[in-house]
Amino acid sequence: MAITKVAPSPATVPAQVSDFLNYKDVERGLSENTRERYRESLLDFCSFLGEGKPASGAKARHVHEYISSCYDRELKASTISNRISTLREFFKFLQRDGRLARNPMEGVALPKKEKRLPKAISEAEVRQLLAAGPDESLARRRLSGPIALRDQAILETFYASGIRESELTSATLSDVNLEQRLLRVFGKGSKERLVPLGFPATVALQIYLRDGRPRLESTNASECLFVGRNGKELTRMRIWQIVSERARRAGIPHISPHGMRHSLATHMLSHGADLRTIQTILGHSEISTTQIYTHVSREDVRAVLPRCHPRNNPKRAQMPLFQTAAPIARGPIICTQCCRPSERGKTLCSRHLRLANEAVKRFREKARLKKRVQSYTTAHPPARSA
Repeated sequence: MAITKVAPSPATVPAQVSDFLNYKDVERGLSENTRERYRESLLDFCSFLGEGKPASGAKARHVHEYISSCYDRELKASTISNRISTLREFFKFLQRDGRLARNPMEGVALPKKEKRLPKAISEAEVRQLLAAGPDESLARRRLSGPIALRDQAILETFYASGIRESELTSATLSDVNLEQRLLRVFGKGSKERLVPLGFPATVALQIYLRDGRPRLESTNASECLFVGRNGKELTRMRIWQIVSERARRAGIPHISPHGMRHSLATHMLSHGADLRTIQTILGHSEISTTQIYTHVSREDVRAVLPRCHPRNNPKRAQMPLFQTAAPIARGPIICTQCCRPSERGKTLCSRHLRLANEAVKRFREKARLKKRVQSYTTAHPPARSA
């Protein structure tokens, strides 16, 4: 079935899709990004059905054909999973509203997502990132000083609080409390939470609010905490560029704003923080989302194994688990039962090899005797008494 592109303008949004989006806005208080994701998925499905065909008339075969078309377009498994979840919510809404007799999403399973560990940088790289100064080539540009103070405050806030990009861009001046070192943010589903700010982040924010932000304000300045040269709200793309440019100057691998969030959670866990505390700071609704940070680095494994493995117990005269000395020279194979050299091609010495052969002979003799007794008993059963 041919797929036609639908221009993302309000005029082309079907009434059923518009009603669903409005319902979700009232019920869950969708963020702009979530609403756009719902809208894009449903418009793509309506485009697949064809112009003039309502979504309420879709059957199970239409849904399966649409999912197959997603695979044909080589969409990511996470994208297909999001679109299936959106269709489930959409058809549930239509069914509750009486516009649909039978839900065509019944029996449709989500594709298996690829499990990817979050990408985080080390603590040394974080210190290197935060210590990297502004770009010297831009030092003579207008407002370069306030911009540098703003960028430093943004990076310190990311690593101190672990907030998302959308939470940072939507934070206002009234949301920050420098005396109590707290920042109020609104996460997914407009859920409000308070995140703590460390001392370095608090100092960076104080300097930015005192010396940087007043010089960035204009006549129609925004109430957002972080603003651009024209005093307007920063976009998510600009936040991403700020972090990427600083990472490039610091000479560390590419790191995104969400990578700063992953780094904070990973470092807190390695320093002994429990999952519930990390869940509260990050604003996860489910603890299973936070459990992904329980992965540990190879260095952590190598530090724990020598300390905990029983073969590395100093009370026992055994070989260390990790051999740091020179490799053992090649020599004769030692008997597994004693310290004597074993026979050629064997793992036992001559004495234990003789004892093992004698044990095998005794076992075979007993087995032969037992078999003869069973044969005689079968051939000569005992006579029954009258």
